[in-house]
Amino acid sequence: MEEEIIKHCFELYKNRRYKIISDRMLEVDDKIVTKKIKKGRTILTCSCQNHGRFPNESLCRHKSFFMLFPSFEHYDKKIKELIDFLNINKNLPKKNRLDVDGIIMLLEDLKRVK
Repeated sequence: MEEEIIKHCFELYKNRRYKIISDRMLEVDDKIVTKKIKKGRTILTCSCQNHGRFPNESLCRHKSFFMLFPSFEHYDKKIKELIDFLNINKNLPKKNRLDVDGIIMLLEDLKRVK
């Protein structure tokens, strides 16, 4: 079930079905998710029907997307940097190019990022 939600959230991200309103508010599939900070706690609210109907069950997909969004952004940025680096590396003279071991090392660094 959780894997299905993560896949759905990634599809939302990949298809750009979100809009950043502020650092505490996202529009996801025409639903608004808001992060509210109260004394000693953080509350996520969503404008979807399931938000208020099933409060004891798992998060709605919109809230899940809100929580996963920073990770998607981070990895997307790192992957773009790696692609740019590899394109530059490809255009370098043969003696200055990074070998396969160096590329594997960069990918392992990306894997270790948390």
